[in-house]
Amino acid sequence: MLGKSYSFRSYGTDVQLVPASDIAPTPIAWLWEYYLAVGKLHILGGAPGTGKTNLAINQISAVSTGGFWPDGTSAPLGKVIFWTCEDGIDDTIVVRLIAAGANMNNVHILRGTVERGRERSFDFATDIDLLEAKIQELGNVKLIVIDSIAQVVSGDANKNTDVRKSLTPLLDLAEKNGCAILGITHLNKNSKGKEPIDRINGSIAYVAVARIVMLTIRLKSEDPDESPKCLLLRVKSNIGPDDGGFEYRIDNINYWYGGQSFRTSTIRFCSTPLKGSAKDILRSAESDGPVEATGAVASAAQFLAEFLAEGPKSAQEVEHRAREAGISMSAVKRAKLKMGVLSQRQNSGPSSPFCWSLEQNPVQEAYLPASNVPTSDVRETLLRRFSPDHPHVQRFAQAPTCTPINPVAPVAPVAPVAPVAPVAPVAPVAPVAPVAPVASVASVAPVAPVASVAPVASVASVASVASVAPVASVASVASVASVASVAPVDEGILSFLIKGCQELFNKRYPGGYDDDDLPLNFQQNICEEMLDSICLDDEDQRDKYTEALKKSGWYM
Repeated sequence: MLGKSYSFRSYGTDVQLVPASDIAPTPIAWLWEYYLAVGKLHILGGAPGTGKTNLAINQISAVSTGGFWPDGTSAPLGKVIFWTCEDGIDDTIVVRLIAAGANMNNVHILRGTVERGRERSFDFATDIDLLEAKIQELGNVKLIVIDSIAQVVSGDANKNTDVRKSLTPLLDLAEKNGCAILGITHLNKNSKGKEPIDRINGSIAYVAVARIVMLTIRLKSEDPDESPKCLLLRVKSNIGPDDGGFEYRIDNINYWYGGQSFRTSTIRFCSTPLKGSAKDILRSAESDGPVEATGAVASAAQFLAEFLAEGPKSAQEVEHRAREAGISMSAVKRAKLKMGVLSQRQNSGPSSPFCWSLEQNPVQEAYLPASNVPTSDVRETLLRRFSPDHPHVQRFAQAPTCTPINPVAPVAPVAPVAPVAPVAPVAPVAPVAPVAPVASVASVAPVAPVASVAPVASVASVASVASVAPVASVASVASVASVASVAPVDEGILSFLIKGCQELFNKRYPGGYDDDDLPLNFQQNICEEMLDSICLDDEDQRDKYTEALKKSGWYM
């Protein structure tokens, strides 16, 4: 019967059976398509010196900034949790995170557990519920990196049952909270020539439980001064392709931070992906033969040129035909960007599907060669994560330099008004001298009595002169607001942001959409992700480019 579930009680325990028809199918969500899946466990194994931790930090940087993966696709912006027992946090991990351009506010280091006011080491066997509570408190946690994954196992790391039992809570944690888990491990000693899967150290349960397993190998170099060249290979996947990979270098880097000089290492990927099984690539590398990297983007560009020569095609049709031809969509998207393929709606309706065509894309004009290379902090940030020949770096290498607007000279301050001299006080009026009394008249013959002289009226005191009111102080001249220097908008950066916004939108809403399906402020959110991806933290610069993106009409 459909729509019902059945429970069987045995000694107080329920067993639930649910018809498959009641369970809705759910597509796999990806952080990095075919490499990092949401809700899944991934294993990254490699020999010492192949930059395993640096690779993980490179991926942490991509998620924490909403940046780019090695294949040029966009990473979702989110928070990352990192636990390690291999390297020092202060002098190694943090130093490498800064060198990789990570958003340090979005990276959280799991340092330990506080129990009854005392700190102790984090225990995956007992503290997983505490970690889950912190994940939910942080929100938007996309990735958890564990270095090394062997420390999760509380029993025997070589025992199948112990490994599976210890990894199960991690799998539940990832699935319930919608995050990917990347576990780092080592390779077995003397494993050269063995099957790639068999090289992973420990129980085979690590490989069996993980949905995707990746392996790193270091290539031999005749030049001791050359940066180490390594390969990242996908050796197993239950949910996608299980071949291919990327070449990368481990570069030394020096930088200043907080008034101090630091020297560390960072990863730079080659823009061309590797093609072939891990077994074949390893055999070629370990026999000192050349590791061939096929021109996946070139093949995709040829496919687009031929397929779109017939006229505009819907994005769904392009994807379908590309997969039939064995060409990955990541290569197609990169070829689309390099060729300047125009992507626009078939008509003005909001649910109209996107169509691709070879008509000139006006945004692409910003990538035409120029005589000057813009000295932009954005380009320096990209160079920390990609090689100089990577498409993202090349965009800025080719972007025209805007002629800066001469800054407006500051207005000279108004001279203060001289204070009015105080009015001298009026001198007091001298008092009138009293009238001398009339001398008494000597007695004489009586005569007619003289009328008594009327007493002299006392002189009225002079009224005091009213004090002169002080002159009102001149109102202070309002300070003239300093005129901010007008910083120019770099057209190369703006064009890059416009293109990135369009790509993010197409990735989030492929094949059309309804207005009701779009989240509130989706345009603002996409712009914010792009600005975060180039580490644009200055508020004035952010506001300037946010306003420029609004005016550009990239969404129309």
